[in-house]
Amino acid sequence: MRLFLVLLFMVFAASCRAGEEAEMQRLYQQYRSRGDIHGLYEIREAALAWVNRSNAAQNTNWETSGPDLRIVVARCAVPLTVKWTDPSRHAPGRTGVDVVCSRSVNPQYGKKWDVFVPVYRRKGRA
Repeated sequence: MRLFLVLLFMVFAASCRAGEEAEMQRLYQQYRSRGDIHGLYEIREAALAWVNRSNAAQNTNWETSGPDLRIVVARCAVPLTVKWTDPSRHAPGRTGVDVVCSRSVNPQYGKKWDVFVPVYRRKGRA
């Protein structure tokens, strides 16, 4: 009976995680690139893909929810790159990645930008 309850809890937790991910996906859908603005959806997708590749390569369990919804940046003219954030750039103890654009389409808004995307350890995994 105890094993059954543990398995039931694990299934419930997995479905909650899937539900949370679906909700985040839906939320960021409305923030796609348009005009001269680079979308937070695309920034989140770049960070998510990079974190997933990093997890697979290093057998880690990092997860991200996405960038701050208040951020607005110029559309990027080149493919986005992602790297671990320099810890000295943000509050101590905050782990994250920087999604970097090395050249925007409109230099009036700046030639280069980066967006911090927080990452954290997945709960319930070793």
